[in-house]
Amino acid sequence: MAKFEVRWEVSDGYVGGGRPQTFTIDAEDFDGMTEQQIEDAIYGQANDAMLEIVSPSIRNLEEAVEWVKANTPPSGASLRA
Repeated sequence: MAKFEVRWEVSDGYVGGGRPQTFTIDAEDFDGMTEQQIEDAIYGQANDAMLEIVSPSIRNLEEAVEWVKANTPPSGASLRA
């Protein structure tokens, strides 16, 4: 059972913010796949790994909710004149 450690990091467009992470894949999990399918599967596993450890932190949620409430019509009303 051959295993390989895949290294990944979040690419958010900011320089110097990367923190390398890893997960392990098993060669048996890719039996019969084309190269493209293998790449897609590894990206999928990296995405799953990311979602397990990364979550958004909304800094102005209350302000956003108040803005939405102020800029939407009451229930049953329309913004159209």
